[in-house]
Amino acid sequence: MNSLTDRLKYIIGEQSIRSFASKVGVSETMIRKYLKGGVPGLDIAAKICLVGGISVHWFATGEGEIFTGDVVTDIDQVAMQAITTIDSEEFVLVEGYHVTVDEMDNSEQNSAPVRRKLAFRKKWLEYRGLKPESLRIYFVKSYVEGGIISGGDSVMIDMSDASVSDGVLALKLNGNMLIRWVKVRVDGSVDVYTDINKEPDENVEADKLQNIEVLGRVVWLGKDFK
Repeated sequence: MNSLTDRLKYIIGEQSIRSFASKVGVSETMIRKYLKGGVPGLDIAAKICLVGGISVHWFATGEGEIFTGDVVTDIDQVAMQAITTIDSEEFVLVEGYHVTVDEMDNSEQNSAPVRRKLAFRKKWLEYRGLKPESLRIYFVKSYVEGGIISGGDSVMIDMSDASVSDGVLALKLNGNMLIRWVKVRVDGSVDVYTDINKEPDENVEADKLQNIEVLGRVVWLGKDFK
């Protein structure tokens, strides 16, 4: 079993692909994509191994013990190692922090340890004009953004983009980071929303835009569907 595809076939065994995909929590189409040579992301690789009771190291490399009796508790770090081994030329790892957005003060932003990394295709980042060294991934504490972002989601923020313009921005307020929708009006003022489907929380006049401190722009959202 020299390829990742062969090892995935071994894990699936005699069960149907649909049944296996359901256990992993992904679509049958996604599993079939991996069986044709696609590379699973960090979280999916870890879930595949958890469902099969398989060593992540073996799944990634084909080396070592196949089975593990241990439950993987830190799947992010293990899967990070796996994806790095699988294809370090195609993917780049973006740093992630186990802190909550709506309670993260300056000390947490500057000193929080990197607890996980997520893999993104280099070509996708290049297409979006994003530089890995400017990106950070944080976790949302509670329901915000009119249902687009919810508690438990992960947001990737481009910390190099501090422009006040239309989009979802990470703003600094009273020392904390807040995620808010921002819309620029024709007169130059800015509407700030918690829920984009409701009235704005406030309007900042054009001559007071210097009071808005932008920490970065939200460029990607990771969401679990339950």
